[in-house]
Amino acid sequence: IGSAVWATSLNSLRVWTDPNHVTEKPGFCNAIAVVGQSVWIGESGRISLWDPEIVETFQEIKLPDPKLIPLCLKCIDDGQFVWSADSDQKIRVYKQTGEFIKEIAPGHRKCKCITQVGPRVWTGHDDSTICVFDSQTASFITTIQSGNKDLVGIFSLESVGRTVWSCSRDGSIRIWDAETMALRETVKEYHSDAVCFSYLLWNKDLRQWQMWTSSYDGSVCIWLVNTSKAGLLGGPMISAVRHIRSRS
Repeated sequence: IGSAVWATSLNSLRVWTDPNHVTEKPGFCNAIAVVGQSVWIGESGRISLWDPEIVETFQEIKLPDPKLIPLCLKCIDDGQFVWSADSDQKIRVYKQTGEFIKEIAPGHRKCKCITQVGPRVWTGHDDSTICVFDSQTASFITTIQSGNKDLVGIFSLESVGRTVWSCSRDGSIRIWDAETMALRETVKEYHSDAVCFSYLLWNKDLRQWQMWTSSYDGSVCIWLVNTSKAGLLGGPMISAVRHIRSRS
């Protein structure tokens, strides 16, 4: 974030402004999101807003129950809104100023991840359900069932152009059409355990878009997103350009 590195953990928030200087705040810190000129941190029973320039908190949002934990924070519509998926299986929507707007109860297990593609917000849940909402009104649009609800929890969602990638507990990656919400491709061959993280980046040296995915089995996959076949960014035409296994 800026020139600093922020890290949340079960024990503390740590911010490195340089390799030899770290600011530490003890306590449970889980979710993190950059919202405009501030950083939002999910803690037990609250969300704290930080000034990244001086690494100090300037505002606090209290959750309805001090035992609640924000599992995921996501900046929506270029910072106009912030969505917080909390441990009571509800999603709370705030303005950038911290003002509470709306509470959503999707009726599914805990939401672990949120992404936006165009005017829609996609939320991934522990029961393998993906819910789709309107980004401006937070009104419900539809539900997508991504697999066997007893086996497949959605751990990560990432928007890639005109597609959305969902990474699941069964080691699979599913690629969805963002407009029709139809399943376009399923990849199961590379990760043998839950795919817990995904990140889209532009490799400036190779001049290509890549998706990085990691799994509890210790593997990391780097996927080449085929822009010529699928439009500017998205699409199912992908290939694993590198498969790294960090342990046996």
